[in-house]
Amino acid sequence: MVKSGKGSRLYLLTGLVIGYVLAYIASCTVLPLEYYDINPASLHHDLKMDYFVLIADAFASNEDIGRAAARINALLDNPDMNDLRILQFEIESDDRYIESGEAVRSLVNHMDVFLQAIGGGAVPAETPAPGPDAPAEFIPTAVPDEDPFSSHPGGEARSFYG
Repeated sequence: MVKSGKGSRLYLLTGLVIGYVLAYIASCTVLPLEYYDINPASLHHDLKMDYFVLIADAFASNEDIGRAAARINALLDNPDMNDLRILQFEIESDDRYIESGEAVRSLVNHMDVFLQAIGGGAVPAETPAPGPDAPAEFIPTAVPDEDPFSSHPGGEARSFYG
């Protein structure tokens, strides 16, 4: 017959304490937790997309383009704007990232401006020099009556960057 009283509670408490002590010793000596430092460039493509979304979300909160550029360089190994646009397209076409589409778009647009400012990445196309077949007179082009970026059909003002 099992006693119910102070003795059984003491055995339970002693068993729990001994179990916790043995588990702590085992976790420190036999099965320690190991951390691995890996390069973000070695991640699987799906995880690279997740990491890029995290970079975009971090940029959306602090707008530190230098830090975002350093993180992107670690992720993609010397990316150019084509790499960023391809990654942006893949993220925007994936249903898992619907909520982060605007942050990714904003980051890629800011990176384009940043890379142009430092002289790398997307280089603006040169205006072709007139050749021998070029017309000698000035041909006016059509100019819109109103600013196309001032409003959209909903009537609300919108910004170029979102």
